[in-house]
Amino acid sequence: MPVIELKNISKTYHGTTKPALKDLSLSINQGEILTLLGPSGCGKTTTLRLIAGFERPDKGTILLNNRTIVSQNTWIPPEKRGIGMVFQDYALFPHLNVEDNIAFNLKDKSKAFEMLELVGLKGYNRHLPSELSGGQQQRVALARALASNPKVILLDEPFSNLDADLRIQMRLEVVQIIKETNTTAIFVTHDQKDALAISDRIAVLNNGTLEQLGTPREIYQYPHTRFVAEFVGQSNILEGIIGEDGRTIHTDIGPIPCHHTHNSKPGTKVFVSIRPSSLEQDPQGRLKAIIEHLTYGGDTIDAVVKIGEQELLAHLHPEEVIPPGTEINFRILPDFIAVIEH
Repeated sequence: MPVIELKNISKTYHGTTKPALKDLSLSINQGEILTLLGPSGCGKTTTLRLIAGFERPDKGTILLNNRTIVSQNTWIPPEKRGIGMVFQDYALFPHLNVEDNIAFNLKDKSKAFEMLELVGLKGYNRHLPSELSGGQQQRVALARALASNPKVILLDEPFSNLDADLRIQMRLEVVQIIKETNTTAIFVTHDQKDALAISDRIAVLNNGTLEQLGTPREIYQYPHTRFVAEFVGQSNILEGIIGEDGRTIHTDIGPIPCHHTHNSKPGTKVFVSIRPSSLEQDPQGRLKAIIEHLTYGGDTIDAVVKIGEQELLAHLHPEEVIPPGTEINFRILPDFIAVIEH
């Protein structure tokens, strides 16, 4: 049974005409990490605030463990929902030490020591927040949110204030802590790498609506819409026609193998998403391309290549530098190619 259910939730803020959310329905299961992913203004933070009880929806129902907490006739206040929150700026009390921050709303203060050990901060109980690094402050905020054994924990852009290396480390640590406690968690982020790294499932939002819900692999490999294809990672979008076999798409650069066509009928005009990693350099490949521009990225090189009249982005792994103007051959791998609906 889902821990959290949102049914046809809509919200328009006072003084605006554009809805922040439009008929959003979602369910989150016990122990699951669900990420709300999308650009600024897509509705992800509004969703979080509605679940927490900081905002009321205009219509719709929210259930927690099959109990209605929000509906047209029901309103359970935030403090009685059993939901923990980790804010973007951590919201620690600067005048309280770590132990007192964690134990702020606890009757049993000894729970603070248990939580300190859980988040790897044993011995830091007397430190003030100002004496901690950004990653340590984040762990204190997480410990405080988990200390009351919440049914659900909400995390609003939890990694946005961290540098790149610490961000990667904290992704691993936070996920490990959440999984150890079997806590149901909802993350909010605009960062696709965070979402792909931490999530059991991702809900991609755009203009207040749900574009796609799926596992990180499903979202990346098989985007349903052009927005998802272009927002989550990089993608080449081409027009094409479904071939007679139903698994080939005929485009301006030739036939492309595709495992994910939404069962479109042969002859159907479609758009197809081709991830840059689907273009693999191969001396025997049938696609001849001219290198137009290269961007060095460490593990890979982003290459803008021209095939016929089409410019495409490809990820290269060359052993030596390839100058612009060089002709190279590609083959197309079908695993990261998908027909998109619109």
